[in-house]
Order: sequence, then structure tokens, then C-alpha cells
Amino acid sequence: MTLLDQKLSPTPKGVSEAMELTEKLLTERKTDRKPMLRTLLALEESMTSLLPHTPEDEQIRLLIRRSFGGLKLELSAAGERYDFSESAPFAGEELTGDGGATEELVRSLILKSFGSELQYTHKGGTNRIRILLPGKPMTTLLLTIAAILLAILAGALCRALGLPSEAKAFLRENILSSVQTMFISALKMVIAPMVFCSITSCIARYSDLSELGHIGGKVLGMYLLTTVLAVCTGLGAFYVMQPGDPALRKEISAGAEPSEGMEELNIRDTIVGIVPENFVKAFLDMNMLQIIFLAALCGFALGRAGDTGDALRRVIDGASDMFIRISSYIVKCFPILLFSNVLSAFLTEGGSGKKAIAGAVNLCFVILMAYLAMLVIYGLLLILLARLNPLILFVKYLPTMLRVLVMGTSSAAIPLNMDCCERQMGISKKVYSLSIPLGATINMDGTCIALAVYALGIAKICGISITGPAVIGMAFSIIMLSIGAPSMPGSTIICLSVLLSQLKLPVEAISLIIAVDPVVSMFRTVLNCTGDIVASAVAAKAEGLMDLERFRGISR
Repeated sequence: MTLLDQKLSPTPKGVSEAMELTEKLLTERKTDRKPMLRTLLALEESMTSLLPHTPEDEQIRLLIRRSFGGLKLELSAAGERYDFSESAPFAGEELTGDGGATEELVRSLILKSFGSELQYTHKGGTNRIRILLPGKPMTTLLLTIAAILLAILAGALCRALGLPSEAKAFLRENILSSVQTMFISALKMVIAPMVFCSITSCIARYSDLSELGHIGGKVLGMYLLTTVLAVCTGLGAFYVMQPGDPALRKEISAGAEPSEGMEELNIRDTIVGIVPENFVKAFLDMNMLQIIFLAALCGFALGRAGDTGDALRRVIDGASDMFIRISSYIVKCFPILLFSNVLSAFLTEGGSGKKAIAGAVNLCFVILMAYLAMLVIYGLLLILLARLNPLILFVKYLPTMLRVLVMGTSSAAIPLNMDCCERQMGISKKVYSLSIPLGATINMDGTCIALAVYALGIAKICGISITGPAVIGMAFSIIMLSIGAPSMPGSTIICLSVLLSQLKLPVEAISLIIAVDPVVSMFRTVLNCTGDIVASAVAAKAEGLMDLERFRGISR
């Protein structure tokens, strides 16, 4: 059903008219404020990118339709194909004195952060941009809870009916086990190409740091610093609290045995082993440390290839989007896997899965404690690097923090964080227009902590002692994965499967934490966004681009 069909001039005035019409329509439909802001931001940047590629005598058509219970916005205009993510001047104010390069980078960051919600095609001499209105942010959590409740009801029904042991064994070993095996196989299938393409694409985009300028350099430096501190915090939280009960080993799918020989590694072997002797062999052996190294190397080389590398960059970007989309399909099947796991535990004689749930909750508790420790570290960074009062920042960010809690990904919170930077923190648009989308892409402090605790906890459950060299290699992988991780709900599970493969641990072990991770994911998003705000404040203060009176709440 078509809700709006309007033709607009390819001018800034036409962009304003499109924004007004869309906002009015979304308001009439009582769309939530958060997805509305995100959609309007996507519309503004997308339509602005069309302006220089649309002839003056043509018009841009704005079409809004109802689609599968949601809304789809489509912009179309006659014109030649162009690089959608790196085109046209920035829609807002000028960001830096040198203009062009930084403005194009900002547009690329913003458009890239929307992922599959934003689609560009060129066909028949017409450019088309489709924007999908984001779905309800609590959907994943609600489906997870529904899967657990249905499995409990099904298990209780089987017990109430007195289902014979032979029937329980048949269901568990032939049906539920098959579902689990198919899911894990699909996960193993996609992780290597997805990690390679995602990291290569991300690093190629940011390999020339000179494009970031002084502001971007400080922001990027802060993100790298907090990423390293987050990894150290996760490792420290694990070794202090020691979560993980080896008695839970039997809860992992049968036949999933950890590989031997990890303890024979030393620092020299770890460093030497990063460089593969054969490009293809690294993928065949599923050596994740080597794959990540190759991705970083190819990303740096491709980013400096100039115009000659444009074609290959487009291929890598397309492959990255394809594998991320495949991963999103797998992530959507998490409730099915969870249903199978819980029901299988109920059908197991003498076991109800209570120990597995308790073990998973223990791991999550350690992660949440590490998140609190990371907030303290943010406060210290604000004091030491910016001479700012962290209590003021946290109190001012608290209302936004509560709204971010249910969003699932930090990229979905970009409009909220930008608005908070300007209205509450007094941070100049020259800073937050770059720092917030960049942080949503590469700054995943919460993910770093979760990966460290999950991986070490599962290793302890499997009876494997992670040695110093293996921890070093794991820390390097976590940092690289946080940079190239797809911005979508469930991406931490995908990244965890990479770490488990690298540590030669069974990927099937993710079944232990898949039921509780959606809850942790909510707080993970909050920490990621808080890190973006802190880095923006430190960079803005260093550049003299922060209104301290507004930050301190002093009225003029």
C-alpha cells in the first residue's frame, strides 16, 4: 500500500521538503521517536548523496510504502551509477577547514552503519535507494524468552504424559540433535569468509589515517585505547572471579571434543604461527588467527591501492555485506536452537539443565561486573585526559542510556547519541559527526569484554588451560574482531565462534550461553555507546570544541 508518492527537486530545498513530509507521515502513524530519528538521518544522507548525480531538469521521487507490517522508503532519480557510500558534500555544516575528504568519510561512516537497512541499486539509468524502517528492538529478547517458555512447556508436557524413555531418546538424538548440528555447521560455514571480508573491508576504509585529520586522529586513538583497556578488563575480571564449572562439560553437544596440544605453544610459536605459508590453507585449516592477519594485511594494502583498487574494494564490500546478511539469517534462528537445547535438557534422564543455566548466569554476572569496572575506567580517562567531571557526563547521559538499553546495536543509537552530544554535552558537530558513526562501526568495548570472559570461561568448562601465548593471540583476535564485527544483534555469538575455533574449542559450546546473552547484549550496547560519548568528549575538549558551560549545566 502506497502511503506517499512525491516528486522533489534535486536541491537542498528538496531534501528539506522530503524530511518534513516523511516526519509528518511517521508522526501520524505514531512511530516511536528512536526509529523515526534513525530513518530521517538515513533519508537526509541518502537524498543528499543523490543531488550531484541527478540532472537539474530531473526530479527525485520519494515513495513510502507499507511492507510486511513495516515501512519501506524509496528514493529514485535518473542518473549515472556512483559510489553510494562516498559521494556528495556532507548534509550538515562544514566539518573541517580542509573540507572534502573528511566530509566524504563521515558520509561513508553514517551510511555504512545502517547496514542492510539501506540498499542502493542502479538499473536502467536510474539510481534507487531503499530505506527499511527498523523493527522493534525488543524482538530478539522476546523471541528468546518465548523459545525458553515453549521448550519448558513442551518438556513438562512430555513428562506429564509419561513419554517412554525410548521416545525421549529418539526425539533427543534424531530430531533435536539434528537441529543443533545443522545450526552449528551453518555457523562454522560462514565465520571464516565473513571475518575475512568484514575486517578487510573495514581496515581498507580507514587505512589512510591522514583523511581523518586532527579530530579523527584523536578519536581513533581514544577508541584504540579503550579497546585495549576493555580486553584487559575482561581478562582481569575472569582471572579474579574464575567463572566456569568443568562439571558442565557434559552439557555441550555430544561429539564436540576440544583439540589437544594448545599448551605446547609458546610466545615464539604464537608469533610465527600468525603468518601462514599458504593463503588458501589458512581457510582450509580454519586457522582464525592467520585469517585475521590476512584480512588486516589485505585491508591495509587495499586501502593504499588508490584508484586501481576501487573495483576490488567494491567486490570485498559486496562480499562482506553478503556474508553479514547470511549471518543475520543464522542469528534469526537462535530461538530455534535455544528451543532445541532446552527441550533436549528436559528429555535427558535425570537432568533439567539447571546447572547449565546457573553456569551461564555466572559468566554473565562476571561480564556485568567487568562492565561496571569499565565505566570506572571511563571516568578516570575523563579526569586524566580531559579534566572533566565524569559524574556530570554520566548523569547527563543516563536518560539516553536507558533508551539505548533496548536497542540491540550501537549503530541504531547514532541519532540519539548525536543529539545528546549537542544538547547535553556541548560537543561540537565537527567532532560528534565523525566520532559517533565511527564509534558505532569500530568501537565495541562491551563486545571485547564479553568475548574474553566467554572464551576463557568455556575453555575452563572444557578442561583446557589457556596459556600466556594463547591469551596474547586471543587478545589480538578480539581487538581485530571488535573493529570488523558486523553491527547487528547476535554478532557477539558469531565472533565468539571465531575465538572458539582459534582456541580449538568446540563451537557447540555457545549453546551454554545463547539463552542469557540477549540480556547481556542490552548492557553491552549501553557500554559501547557510553564509550563513544566518552571518546567524543575527550577529543572535543582536546580540540577546544566543547561548550563547557553547557556541559556543566550553566545557563547563559
